Amino acid sequence: MPKRLNTILSRTRNRIADFMLFVMTIGGLPALVSSVLREASLRSIVVEAVHLLVFLAVIICLLMRKRLSTRTKSFVIVAAMTSMSLLYIVKFSPASGMAMMIVATVIVALFCSLAVTIRYAVFCFLAIVGVGAMRIFELDGGLITDSGSVPHTLPVWGSALFGYIWMTASIVVGVVWMRQALLQTSMDQLRSQNELMSGKRFLEQIRESASEVANHFTSLDRIENASFRPTLKRFANLMDCQRASLWLQRDDGDVECVGLFDANNPSATHEGMVLRRSVLPRYFAALETGQVVDAEDAVNDPRTSELKDAYLIPMNVKAILDVSLISAAGRMGILCFESVGKTRAWRPEEIVFAHMAGALLAAAAGMKNVMEANDELSFSRRRFEAVANYTYGWESWIAPDGKLIWVNPGVERVLGYSVDECIALEDYPLSLVAAEDRDRVRHYINEGLEGLSGSDREFTGVHKDGRKVGIDISWQPIADSQGGNLGIRVSCRDITERIRYRRDLEVAKADLEANQRRLRAHFNNAKIGVFYWKPDRTIIEVNETACQLFGYSADEMVGKKLELLVPEEDRVRLHTLIKRIMETKDSVNNRFENIRRDGSRIICEWYESPIFDANGELDCIASFALDVTERERHQETLESIYRGIRFQVGEGFFENLTQVLCETLGMTYCHVAEIVGDRIKSVAYYSPETGRSGLDFAIAGSAGERVIKDGVFVCQDNFKSVMPDVTRVTDIDVVGYVGAALYDSEGQPIGILVTVSDKPLGDPQLAKSIVEVFASRASAELQRLQSERKREKLEQQLRHSQRMETMGVLAGGIAHDFNNILQPISG
Repeated sequence: MPKRLNTILSRTRNRIADFMLFVMTIGGLPALVSSVLREASLRSIVVEAVHLLVFLAVIICLLMRKRLSTRTKSFVIVAAMTSMSLLYIVKFSPASGMAMMIVATVIVALFCSLAVTIRYAVFCFLAIVGVGAMRIFELDGGLITDSGSVPHTLPVWGSALFGYIWMTASIVVGVVWMRQALLQTSMDQLRSQNELMSGKRFLEQIRESASEVANHFTSLDRIENASFRPTLKRFANLMDCQRASLWLQRDDGDVECVGLFDANNPSATHEGMVLRRSVLPRYFAALETGQVVDAEDAVNDPRTSELKDAYLIPMNVKAILDVSLISAAGRMGILCFESVGKTRAWRPEEIVFAHMAGALLAAAAGMKNVMEANDELSFSRRRFEAVANYTYGWESWIAPDGKLIWVNPGVERVLGYSVDECIALEDYPLSLVAAEDRDRVRHYINEGLEGLSGSDREFTGVHKDGRKVGIDISWQPIADSQGGNLGIRVSCRDITERIRYRRDLEVAKADLEANQRRLRAHFNNAKIGVFYWKPDRTIIEVNETACQLFGYSADEMVGKKLELLVPEEDRVRLHTLIKRIMETKDSVNNRFENIRRDGSRIICEWYESPIFDANGELDCIASFALDVTERERHQETLESIYRGIRFQVGEGFFENLTQVLCETLGMTYCHVAEIVGDRIKSVAYYSPETGRSGLDFAIAGSAGERVIKDGVFVCQDNFKSVMPDVTRVTDIDVVGYVGAALYDSEGQPIGILVTVSDKPLGDPQLAKSIVEVFASRASAELQRLQSERKREKLEQQLRHSQRMETMGVLAGGIAHDFNNILQPISG
């Protein structure tokens, strides 16, 4: 970020240098012509030569500005201004030379550091002092002549020197503040860009993670090769934490670790470790209540402190972020991110990412179940082939008259009946079929006896122990070598597991669809407005935040041009931006003033990112819009606060405080008052309307009593209705009211800061915040003033006591002298 800031500041200085060269060229030409056309008696070869050289240098620098560096151009500007200021102060008047030196000093402050600026200001100071001394005391011996239009006296040169010092100091301070404000603005701009880029990277990381998880599990040939470690490693790197683990829920409700990534110990494993609900009731309750545990200090957090002795301290885990894994079938596990060695505050976007990662792993676990189901299904298929080859499955041979001829022992494995029991049945196999499926199975048998074949028909069989069994039936007519009808071969197999796997597959599919819906919800609920538009500027998709930001519905924006949101005066800049994207095919960022549906205007920062199709052609552009209108308004408010507290002490602070408060909030009257006994007396006040003075009123029954009681009192509108019994202390018809109590260091009220308006408050929350900031500073200043008054009063009492003591000593001495005189007389 510092490198980018330096680039921005360098570009800004370069533009200022070009502008100064242009201004100096425009202003220098008349000065050069005036110097050449001056009367012969007033003309000077030195003046004309300096004018000409400076003008030529500026012209050449302006023409070659694109080839010259900012440092070179700034050097030329400062040298030219220094030469002209010295020329004017020597040949013309101190005031004109002083003015040009001020401009030169400001230019140095713009392009150079504070130390260089101070050295240049000292040089200019010494130049004014030196030339002034020679002029006042005629030390040059008449060698340096001037126009004679200004008398060379000490007041003239003293005022020029004072003017240079005062104006230079003021302007340089302003320039330094401006540079700091520019730096802050640049940092805000870069921070906004980083937020937009971070949002884009976040979405890209989600997409890549989902793709990697799916590719990882779908590329495995066997379930034994499945591992969550690569996915956990990627998630840990994205979250910048040392450990990530996956815990799946068992049938008893406890969770077991099935995957771990530890950056500090790659070989570490927690396989077989179980977290039991009975031991960790608060931890599981927190997960089930909020679906997330974001413990910044895991050891002391009540939700995770139960893990302290057995897990946190041995593993040196200081912070935990745990999210529940939830699928369509219910809660299925926990995804855990851990910070080792130090506590950590989990940011909102990290919690959102953890939820998304948990959803991906929940889908991956579902995929793993599907893989397990597929493996079982594959094993069942191989088993079926073995049955077909070795008559291992439930195989039957039914005669053309429908009687059972043969059944293999596989029937006992499937339904629990022995071969003999099956042979003894009169209505085989219907007696082994659930009542609701018997007609269907009878139809299958009849089709086979009629010469038709069929396969993979499902029905429900009844096991000998009474439980239901899913059966897959296939049949094929059997003929001898002469084509004679021998009956049908019926092959049945147990597909109970396959039915369950199919249901699991449907659940996994529902999980994936839910994840897609969550991703769509993230798109719609993102805090940044998102637009997708074609190269012809036609909007093709917007999210809900964009609709709220601009006041349009999605249908009202989709299909429209981007010019819908851009003022007429900025549309040329929009076309230039689009042309730049087409040419560079690179991401760009900018700031636009945009128009909402109601006609109001907002300031947005935009980040445009081109999206290309599989052939590398530009398909569309993704734009992210961030509303910075409030930030701009808050920046202005902060500047007002700065103006209000720039005086550190003294009455000037209160006077400026009340004025800035009125101007910032658009109020009618503002005053700072202190509590004197049972009354409130103004210390300082301000009103845009002249003629109003400070206030002196009793606390009881006044609005000030409410302020002192509540600490802060804000009335946005209808003050008379809110405070009907309050005593009126001013001629203003008060509608809006904001007041804050002022306290000393012991928390006792010593005064109030109040501002009122004859109209409703525009933003009461902002007004309250600003008054609270001012009140804190005003409290300290008022306490300081009261302390000074007490000190002065004590000093006065001390001086009075000292005078009384001196008079007592004097009276004692006089009495002693009279006593000495009267003793001889009395005898």
